[in-house]
Amino acid sequence: MSIPRFFMESNMPQGDVVTLPFSDKEAHHIVVRRIEPGEHIAACAAGGNCWEVEVVSVSNEGIVGRPLGKMPVEHLPNLTLVQGISKGDRMGQTIRQTTELGIQRIIPFLSERTVVRLAVDERGRKGSRWRRIALSAAKQSGRSILPIVDDPTPLEDICRELADFDRVVIAWEEADKDPDNNPLSVSDALADMGKDNRVALIIGPEGGLSVNEVEAFKALGEHVKVVTLGDLILRTETAGTVATALCMYELGGLGNHAK
Repeated sequence: MSIPRFFMESNMPQGDVVTLPFSDKEAHHIVVRRIEPGEHIAACAAGGNCWEVEVVSVSNEGIVGRPLGKMPVEHLPNLTLVQGISKGDRMGQTIRQTTELGIQRIIPFLSERTVVRLAVDERGRKGSRWRRIALSAAKQSGRSILPIVDDPTPLEDICRELADFDRVVIAWEEADKDPDNNPLSVSDALADMGKDNRVALIIGPEGGLSVNEVEAFKALGEHVKVVTLGDLILRTETAGTVATALCMYELGGLGNHAK
């Protein structure tokens, strides 16, 4: 049975019995969960280092615990999702589900066809809400690394980021062709990639990616591949989750030990 995970603001302090560096909000979650002395929790720091801890005391002064040892380090594919921002709870749903799948980073994309229009001063608030969703999903799925969730980001900034990636995969209706003139699949695009390669997946919003956006991404170089997700029409939140799962598996995640 897995033990509940909580994320610290810094590394584990030295000592046999220590006050754990949780934020006030995270400490409050421990209180709400009714964690009692003698129970074990996982205390996770930045970078994926996690310790199993026996709780000694829970009070307003902080959470005191006895570190019992380091837990195995999470080693998942280095996959970034560039997701066109969708309306309502669809974006939150995508962040929740892809975090559970092991995504390393999510860049919400301010696409030409994004229905939701955000003023500059609204972007930070949206980003904060999505980061809270990712934190909750990471705990629920037993992750030791909290995925990075950026604030809403425009095309130009995303292109600058993706120029240095090993592979960029765009899910779009007009896919590249393989040597047999078949539409390129996710498997084809990632055949030579593994867990440690920096890979980005791009999914459009409700209205899809525009031709101009796809051309801007393709102009980054030969490492950009346009793929098909099949003949069915998928909603943006479904496409983001399905494509993430396909990429994770091809890169050696989700139980695929072939790579």
